[in-house]
Parts: sequence; C-alpha cells; structure tokens
Amino acid sequence: MPDVVKIVDIDAFVQESESLISSCRQTLWAYAHSLEPRVFANADVIKTITKVVTKNRRADVRLLVRDIHPVIKYDHPLVELSQKLSSFIEIRVLPDSFQEKDELILLVDALSWLRLEPASNYQGRLSQNDPTTCKELKIRYSRMWEESSRPTDVLRLHL
Repeated sequence: MPDVVKIVDIDAFVQESESLISSCRQTLWAYAHSLEPRVFANADVIKTITKVVTKNRRADVRLLVRDIHPVIKYDHPLVELSQKLSSFIEIRVLPDSFQEKDELILLVDALSWLRLEPASNYQGRLSQNDPTTCKELKIRYSRMWEESSRPTDVLRLHL
C-alpha cells in the first residue's frame, strides 16, 4: 500500500508541491482553478519545469485551469515559458459548462500525485509512489483535457 501524506495548510501545500514538482523527470499535469502563484510562479518550480522540458524531448507539461484571467493579470511566468516552449508546455482552460469539483490535482511521471479537495482550504493528500491512483486521476484529467481549449489570451508566437 502506498504511503499517503496529509496536507493540512497552505504552507504544507507549497512545500509538498515544490517537492513533488522537483521530482519530475518527464510528465507534469496540473489542474487548478487558477495557477497558484506561491507554487507555480516560484522560481525553483519554473527552473525545474524549464530543466525538464529542455533536457527531455518527450517532456509533457499540461496546465489545465478553470479561470485564466488571474493567470494573465498576474503576468504568470508559466505563460511566458509556455510561449517559449510550446512544444512541451501547454495551458488550457475548461469551458464554463464543464462541471468539475473545486480541487487541485498534480500528477507527476505517472507515479506521484497531490490532490486538494476542496482546493480553497489547502487540505488534501499526496503520494510519491502510487501508480494505481495516479492512473485513475490521469483518466479523469484526460477527460477534462479533451473538453478544454487553448485560451486565445495566452497564444502568442515567441520569436
């Protein structure tokens, strides 16, 4: 049975998210209402994601959000990174009609996961070695990804 760690507050969430993302070697899929700046705009996280996608031709970083406006307003560094490395990093938005829970999901390398539910209270769980649950979450995530679209607000050719 995989070890599951409880996340009890925002500080634990930030710490565990950074640790999980830093373990990424190829695949990072994230779903959130918006991209929490304390995690996804963190310099170490940006550095890790950049390293993953520049060192691995098969890298796959998918960022799925419910609301893109705070990401654009914040001038989020992942938007710029996705524009520079668009072959490896994609940001998409779920349509308003898509009914989904208030949660945050991180999936790393088909092995590790972090899940907050509801996301707004920063409480949840994570496991660093649980391919079974990770597979179940990837199936749900893939369904959401298929329903989503690339936001025209962040599409820009980087030359």
